[in-house]
Amino acid sequence: MKRAAHLLIAALPGLAIAGAALAGAVPTAGDLATYFLPLRQRTAAVLAGARSPYWNPDSGCGEPFLANPQSVLGYPPAWLAAVLPVEPPQIATRFVRKTGAYEVSRLLWGYHTVALSDPDTPALDVLASIVGSGLSSRLVRELKEKQKLVYGIDAWSETPKDPGLFGISATFDPAREDAVIAAIQHEIDQWSREKFTKEEIGKARRAVLVNELSSLQEMGGQAYSYASGEFYAASPLFSERYLEQAEQVDADALRTVVKKYLRPDNRTVVVLAPETPAPTNAP
Repeated sequence: MKRAAHLLIAALPGLAIAGAALAGAVPTAGDLATYFLPLRQRTAAVLAGARSPYWNPDSGCGEPFLANPQSVLGYPPAWLAAVLPVEPPQIATRFVRKTGAYEVSRLLWGYHTVALSDPDTPALDVLASIVGSGLSSRLVRELKEKQKLVYGIDAWSETPKDPGLFGISATFDPAREDAVIAAIQHEIDQWSREKFTKEEIGKARRAVLVNELSSLQEMGGQAYSYASGEFYAASPLFSERYLEQAEQVDADALRTVVKKYLRPDNRTVVVLAPETPAPTNAP
């Protein structure tokens, strides 16, 4: 009897963690999320040859990596970090709608994409410029100026050191939520079916290049470019490679990234709306 009681007590922590995992929660505490998980990610990057094994600039003001026993670089089970994804891939559309004391509705429509060092990054930046940057962009022209569905809308591509996001943000009248969601999806469907024009691509490429080059006009901007290139892309000369890749972006490259990342199973939509009856056209 005592043996069974002891076994039950020993199993309780595991049962609690298993229950939380099955419910979709990940119980963490202390420095597990703030230190050890980033350390495992650094181990994966070192094993892949993307980061230096000698110094870890991500921890505080920096610390030795290879000399740190907690890096477990020589521990074979830790090598799984090189092949296991940091985050499991999304396999279905996610839609979240929250209501509150708001006067207008706000929407964030996002897709998982890539890290800054990925060759697809320039094409995603050019795509964001064409579809959602400025008054002449596709989303602004169609949903705001022509259909009058939104108060404001834009698109953006965020590519940090780890895999980032391609997103669309919009504000609109709560009564038009169904129409806004349908219109955005219609536009995205068109991007994968029809080629972008040479004029659109040329204008967007110039905007991306000017934005990058303008930051290099002063010594401080150049120093930041070297430092951020090393930190985010493991190369102080990343900016030069980025500019070369951005100049090569064409209609085929844009269609490729649209089909590759802007898929329904990779989509997450979040709506913040006033406390009114929910619409029926959620994606």
